[in-house]
Amino acid sequence: MSWANARMVLVGNKCDLTSARVISSEQAKAVADTLGMDYFETSAKDNINITRTFDALVDKISEKMAESIEKNPNFQRPKNSRVLSESDGQNNNGSGSCSC
Repeated sequence: MSWANARMVLVGNKCDLTSARVISSEQAKAVADTLGMDYFETSAKDNINITRTFDALVDKISEKMAESIEKNPNFQRPKNSRVLSESDGQNNNGSGSCSC
C-alpha cells in the first residue's frame, strides 16, 4: 500500500472534555490544513460529529476508488450502465432519501 493512496481526516476526540483540552481547535485546524486534511472534533459520549466524520472519510475513499477505476486502462463500463448523479437518489417527493 502506498501512502499516496491513503485517505485521511484529522480527528480530535473527546471534545466534550473541554477542561482537559491540550490543543486548541485553531492549532488542530492549522495542522490539518498543512497536511491537506479535513478536521473534525468528535465526542462519542455526546454523539458529536461521529456520523459526519465517518461520512466524510467514506466520501474521500469512494472518490479515490472511482478515480482509480476510471484511470484503469483495462476498465470497461458495462454497455447498459450509467454514472449516477446526485438527483438519481431522490424519491418522488425530492427528499433525497431512497425510494426503495
